Amino acid sequence: KAFHIAKTGRPGPVVVDIPKDITANKCEFEYPASVQMRSYNPVVKGHLGQIKKAVQMLLEAKQPIIYTGGGVVLSDASEKLVKLAKRLNFPVTNTLMGLGGYPATDKQFVGMLGMHGTY
Repeated sequence: KAFHIAKTGRPGPVVVDIPKDITANKCEFEYPASVQMRSYNPVVKGHLGQIKKAVQMLLEAKQPIIYTGGGVVLSDASEKLVKLAKRLNFPVTNTLMGLGGYPATDKQFVGMLGMHGTY
């Protein structure tokens, strides 16, 4: 279940604490074809009202920048990000996990921020 949660919805870290005596043994394992959990039903579609609100905030920003992360890479949304950045003509930066989500050779890309970045 932990691996399913880590890879679905908003993918991210999950702690799987396995006792030492279990890790010392070997066994056969096959991932199930599907996993159903009554208490885990992530929302995977955007809320139209919230999206409109976010767009309005972007359009009203005095010094806008698109700051992207690993979600762009995980969701294979690079093409959509480029389209958005070009349409809005906003500069783009990313986190370490977002490398590859936007072309680093594009003139709108300002490089990475912070201690690992360009600035």
